[in-house]
Amino acid sequence: GDFLCSDWKLNRIYEVGKNTLVNCAEDTFTDCPTYEQVHWVGDMRNEALVHFMMNGDKALWLRCLKQVGESLEYSDITLSQVPSGWFNVLPCWTFLWMRSICEYYRYTGDRKGAKELVPFLRKNFEGIRKHVNGDELFQMFAWNMFDWAMATPCDGAVTHLNCFAVLALSETAAFLQEFGEPCAAQCRTLADSINAAINRLWWDENRRAYVDCLRYRD
Repeated sequence: GDFLCSDWKLNRIYEVGKNTLVNCAEDTFTDCPTYEQVHWVGDMRNEALVHFMMNGDKALWLRCLKQVGESLEYSDITLSQVPSGWFNVLPCWTFLWMRSICEYYRYTGDRKGAKELVPFLRKNFEGIRKHVNGDELFQMFAWNMFDWAMATPCDGAVTHLNCFAVLALSETAAFLQEFGEPCAAQCRTLADSINAAINRLWWDENRRAYVDCLRYRD
């Protein structure tokens, strides 16, 4: 595709996106053309949106979404990069993968392809439920960063992850409802309970702010 308008900033943004994809769209979307050349799930989500807008191609996007889902064969929730010999879970990337599935269906209208992803979402949802603690928060020992915000602990319930969980579960609930999936209602219920727990446990009225995380001892 091509794009040109009177706003030079938009033209430049378009060229940056285009050049990125020329270098990073291979058999999957990859994070960079030099250092790793890896299908990182969070990078894939953003590249896929730019790719579809520029090229109108859905095949590579769908391939990547399926490949991520296949990592559920040996992980409770999807892995952070696939395929890989490094077992690494980055929950935020899982939640972006869930969002990317919803975006795929929203923008492409490909019902057949989207339906192939439903079993992956169902299995991933069960994995998320396994890691909801007694406070109704998502808590998983994992790489709990969000794109190089590295101060987040691996062993606590992290605020931004729970916020992403609410967003991803809410969108997934609507997506699954489109396909008549019984677990759609369960997704919605879990999103609501996590959302309530975030506001109940993490809002600091004195500081008028949310805390970053909750770390448990014993």
